[in-house]
Amino acid sequence: MSFSIRNIAETQGTTQPPSPKVGDQHFDTVTGITYRCRVADAWEAVATPSAFGHLYEDSAGTVITLTTGGTFYQWVSSVAGDSNLVTLSTANDNMTIDTAGGSTYLVQFQVSLIGSAAEIYHWAVFVDNTEQIHIGSERKVSATDYGSQSATGLVVLSDSEVVDLRVSATSNSKTATVKHAQLIVTRIG
Repeated sequence: MSFSIRNIAETQGTTQPPSPKVGDQHFDTVTGITYRCRVADAWEAVATPSAFGHLYEDSAGTVITLTTGGTFYQWVSSVAGDSNLVTLSTANDNMTIDTAGGSTYLVQFQVSLIGSAAEIYHWAVFVDNTEQIHIGSERKVSATDYGSQSATGLVVLSDSEVVDLRVSATSNSKTATVKHAQLIVTRIG
């Protein structure tokens, strides 16, 4: 069905212009959702904004000190990539789902690192300080050859939840030297 747009109004929150006519359109500046009127006196959402966030690192090698075996330590050297409806924090090396951003997300990470010889490194995504056990990866790396780890999974994230990436080693007094890393969240539903 084709129609012409009679007017475009911006609203905030759930307030919508009254008595829409076929062809009217308005944009909600809080939710980022566009509404159109295809049937007299009825608004319908026609576009859900894409929500995503991307933190990354491309460095000569940032060292993360892993003092206690089995304890997770946060990735500490992120750079902000692109985002929409997700707040990126390089000061805290995490991302926060913004208002109206809550939904099902595809969460992915990739890390290349060197570490202590024959040590097993476990990387995992955390949401509000809780490990997402289905989005993690373990492997042995060496002190001279970079190894890569990655994982992908689905998580239901709500407004204001915080997502970050952490690493642990099986033994005490180890280091993980990160060369490349990225953490990506993409709303899919």
